[in-house]
Amino acid sequence: MRRWAEDKYHLPWTHEAIQSQTLYDLLASFWEDFYVKHSLEAKKVGTGEVVFKTGDPMIDKWEDEISRGLVPDLFEALPQSHREKWKREQEQKRKVLEQSQRAEIDPEGFTETY
Repeated sequence: MRRWAEDKYHLPWTHEAIQSQTLYDLLASFWEDFYVKHSLEAKKVGTGEVVFKTGDPMIDKWEDEISRGLVPDLFEALPQSHREKWKREQEQKRKVLEQSQRAEIDPEGFTETY
């Protein structure tokens, strides 16, 4: 504690500014500094695992799935009509991509088929 206080305040331990603080105040300042410097430590649970919680149930679910090595379904919160629209758009893009790959394209970007 002494070394931390001297480094933080750039004063000797016996200085009045440090000695006038209670042990509780010094400890609170020490842990505040520690968690600012080591922010991941504030996210650890009893097992030592780092857990990120945002308060949003869907994002917390996705974060949990990512931490377990799973790929989350980022569209699960969307209404079914939006999901279907997105799937149709993706299918159209896939078809256009396939058609462009089938066409014989020269290095300058021109095709041989008209």
